[in-house]
Amino acid sequence: MGWLEIQMKVLLADDDPVAQRTMSALVKTVGCEADVVSNGQEVIHVLQSRSYDVIFMDL
Repeated sequence: MGWLEIQMKVLLADDDPVAQRTMSALVKTVGCEADVVSNGQEVIHVLQSRSYDVIFMDL
């Protein structure tokens, strides 16, 4: 079985730099394009100019 490759635009929102790097690397390994922000306010700001297939946010 080969590598799974998914071409999606993903927005990652997390205030922890380690989690940001880990999740970004993970989604990129399956072929996703990832942007990273640190909080919900930044999510709202970036969504005004760009759309994403999925958004991952920490709680």
